[in-house]
Amino acid sequence: MVRFQQILNSAYAVLFSPFEGSDPIWPMLWVSVLTAVVVLLVYKYLSSQEAIREVKNRVKAHILEIRLFQEDPVLMGRAVRAVLMANLKYLALNLKPFLIVFLPIFLLLVQMEARFGYRPLHPEESAVLRTFWRPAPPGAARTTPTLLPGEGISLESPPVRIGDGTEVDWKIRVNRMGTAEFFLATKGDPVPLQVVVSEKMLPVSPRQVPEGALDLLWYPAGLPLPPDGDLLAAEIAYPRRDFRLFGRTVHWVWPFLVLSLLAGYLLKGVFRVQF
Repeated sequence: MVRFQQILNSAYAVLFSPFEGSDPIWPMLWVSVLTAVVVLLVYKYLSSQEAIREVKNRVKAHILEIRLFQEDPVLMGRAVRAVLMANLKYLALNLKPFLIVFLPIFLLLVQMEARFGYRPLHPEESAVLRTFWRPAPPGAARTTPTLLPGEGISLESPPVRIGDGTEVDWKIRVNRMGTAEFFLATKGDPVPLQVVVSEKMLPVSPRQVPEGALDLLWYPAGLPLPPDGDLLAAEIAYPRRDFRLFGRTVHWVWPFLVLSLLAGYLLKGVFRVQF
C-alpha cells in the first residue's frame, strides 16, 4: 500500500506542480478541464456512440408520443413504458465507460482533498495535535507519551489526556517554513510525525495512520505510522481551505463538479461525443 501511494503521489505531484504558488482556482480549473477531456475520450473510444445516439433519439420520440396521446391512457401508458425501457438501456450503455473512469477519478478526488480540502500551516500558526492509542492491558499502568519537538516546532501546552486515556493531545506552534518532523517517545522506538508549513498549495493530510491500513489510501500526504505500535492514529488540525461559489462558501468538490460538467458540455462537440 505504501509503495502504491508513493507512485500515486509522484504522479499527481507532476500534475499539480505548475500551480503550487498560484491561487487555488487555477489548478481547480486545470484539473476540471483535464478530467472532462479524459472522460470524453473514454466515452468516444470505449462506448457504443451509435447505440447511445439511437437510444437518446428513441427517448425523445417516446416523450413526443406522451405529449401527442395525452387523451389516450393506453397509448400514453405504452409510451411511458417505452421511455422507461429506453432509459434503462441508456444507463446500461453508460455503465462500461463509467466503470473505466471511476477508479482514476476516485484517486484524483483523494489527491484533490489533500490539496483543496486543507492548507498547510503558516509560520507562527498553532494547531492541535491529537493522538489515539491502543487501550492498556487490564491491570497495566498507562504511561503518558512524550512529545519531542523538532527544529521549527515548539510546544504550547503539556499533554492532555481525554476520556479513558486512549487520546492524548498537545498544542504545537510552527516557527518556520518547510516540512518539520517531530517524534513521540513511547515504550518502543520514537514514532516520527510531520507537519507541513508553507504558503504554497502543497498536499497535506490531517491524519496519519499505520502502514498497511486501508485508511492510508484516504490520507496520501501523511507519514505512515509503524504498523505494530501502540499509536493508532495522529491528527493535526490543518485549517480548512474554502471556496466561493455564487457568493457562498462551499466545499471544493462543488466548484470541481460545476467546472467539470461545464467543460464537458462545452467540449463534447469538439470531440464529437455522445453521452
